[in-house]
Amino acid sequence: FQDFNQQQTQLVMKLQDGVGRVTAVGDLKQSIFEFRGATCEQNYSIFLERFVDAQVEGKALGTMESLTTNYRSHKSIVDLSNILALETVDAKDAQLRRLLTPSAAVAGAPEVPVTVWESKSVHDEAAVISARIKEVLDKGDCTASDVAVISRCLNFGAYRPTGAIESALLRKGIPFVVRGGRSALKSRRMQLFMAAVRLIANPDDDIAADFCMSELVKNIGAVGMRKVHEQGAGRLGRTSLFDKMVLASTSPTLLPKNARAGLSAFLGDVDKWRRQMGQQTLAYIIKDIFVQYIFGVESESDEDKVGKPPAGAGADGVEDSVMDMCLAILDSLYETPELLAGEAAGTRDSPCTLAQLQAYSSHLCLLSTAAEDTGRLKKAATTQRARYEGAVVISTVHQAKGLEWKHVFVNHFIENMFPMGFRGVSKADKVREQLDRRVAEQNARAEALHFREESRLGYVAITRAKVGLYISVLEEYPMAWMARIFDSQCRASRFLPDIMCSDSQTGASKRRRA
Repeated sequence: FQDFNQQQTQLVMKLQDGVGRVTAVGDLKQSIFEFRGATCEQNYSIFLERFVDAQVEGKALGTMESLTTNYRSHKSIVDLSNILALETVDAKDAQLRRLLTPSAAVAGAPEVPVTVWESKSVHDEAAVISARIKEVLDKGDCTASDVAVISRCLNFGAYRPTGAIESALLRKGIPFVVRGGRSALKSRRMQLFMAAVRLIANPDDDIAADFCMSELVKNIGAVGMRKVHEQGAGRLGRTSLFDKMVLASTSPTLLPKNARAGLSAFLGDVDKWRRQMGQQTLAYIIKDIFVQYIFGVESESDEDKVGKPPAGAGADGVEDSVMDMCLAILDSLYETPELLAGEAAGTRDSPCTLAQLQAYSSHLCLLSTAAEDTGRLKKAATTQRARYEGAVVISTVHQAKGLEWKHVFVNHFIENMFPMGFRGVSKADKVREQLDRRVAEQNARAEALHFREESRLGYVAITRAKVGLYISVLEEYPMAWMARIFDSQCRASRFLPDIMCSDSQTGASKRRRA
């Protein structure tokens, strides 16, 4: 009932006209779909007024029953949820406050402390989360499918809040799936990198060659690509697209000068990377691919371009989540000896061989497929080579609703990220507030409603946990631009009780329990 919109509620009222028999089941604290029209506070107010509080000949028309026993979570999680529940309804709304009956854990349920810690950076946070997940899985009392990382969102502008966690899990060989959005493994820049690796590993891969020619070769265009594809048709027999690209780059008449130069430059780089096998490490080749091509590709949000290092500069010192993930996949490959058997055997510091590059290419494709939350995923993630059964779920709060896991990690539990900051008032409205008091009151109500919705998202996130709840707070904003736009100081979420926070978020990382 809490997710009904205004029209659905009116339809129920019409259907029961003259009958008066309606049963509604819902939880106001879990209404998190206001963005698609849910009007939970209005729905409950109407229902309480017309049915529960209504009187007919001095007798109550209806009744209200509260289910107060939480059969899912340990006592500490239930206690924290009761505190957060107080933020989900307007403190002045006496009618709706009646719905906030405190929950209680099952009698005799163990009291496992909620873990809260502060991390200096997103990479420190990811290291702690991945290490704790590995610790939980290595105990053997649960599978990877019993663990979830719940994030307020998967994309925050051009920033990905779970990107570092995905890389850290890959480094530890822990499989995961993403719900509520695409994994970074499915991003456009990752797909371009995978195509380049596939082409280097196998020049006869026509699909990779076509993708690379379309996306990475400068100045070629659709007409130039068609000419390359038609090169030697009917005379050369079965010729790979890569060979046709080589022929086109040497033909003085087939392509315009700029297109021929762009094609020659790309083919020269592919040849260089193939010749570097046996001389350079695979990590070196991966970084060089990013420097030459991937850093200059527009990010997924199309808001900005990833900064390309100056000419002659390497990839070291460049912060790039996709490159970090590619290197993490490389680390996980070397930590799984059975994937590098025979000619592919080697270490991260040894010169790369063709067999290693082919193994890396296959590993990339497998992980990219496994990151899709489909029916095939479980089989892909639970082969004999997999270290852990199932896959950790990385999910948005909205996708997690109605589900439960044994252990839940909530990341980035800081102001302006969880809860999201209120951005509903325009500059024009700010001016109108000075001229019309009613506008100011309307904006204040909108802001209060926004944070009540955010508090319900927080409630849903923490109540997904059955045994272990782990909450991460950052001492610094993940991106420098956030400090300029938001408060200069990164602060713990308002939904975290003061007793669970440190006095200052500027010191060394620490862990607190409540």
